[in-house]
Amino acid sequence: MLSVIIRNIVRYRSVVLLFVLAGVFLSLYSILKSPLDAIPDISDPQIVVYVKWPRSPQLIESDVTAPLIRALVGSSDIQSIRGTTHMGYSFIYVILTNTASRERAQQLVLDRINTIRPQLPADASVTLGPNASSMGWI
Repeated sequence: MLSVIIRNIVRYRSVVLLFVLAGVFLSLYSILKSPLDAIPDISDPQIVVYVKWPRSPQLIESDVTAPLIRALVGSSDIQSIRGTTHMGYSFIYVILTNTASRERAQQLVLDRINTIRPQLPADASVTLGPNASSMGWI
């Protein structure tokens, strides 16, 4: 059986060469046209609020993180809000309902931060994190 296959390949080498070239061109075309991503982003769209205040976690939680979360609760396009507080800093993750309104939700979060800013400690630094997905943090 193997000798028959080899004999036919040698006999019809132009047809075999044509198939190999067609396979090479189709492979190159698919490599160039297909979007490649090593790790697809399956995470929810989010906005990160970063708080830096050199105090204990309990004080940051009660004086900065909790008031910011209360100010953001009930906003449109926000699915959920998660906060973590550590020694000297805090992260508030604002999970959005969809990606299309990211700029609008980011402006809303910034407006809410600016409205509550006088109620926060003066030396607490509250900033928005970069536009990145949660897969980017990994």
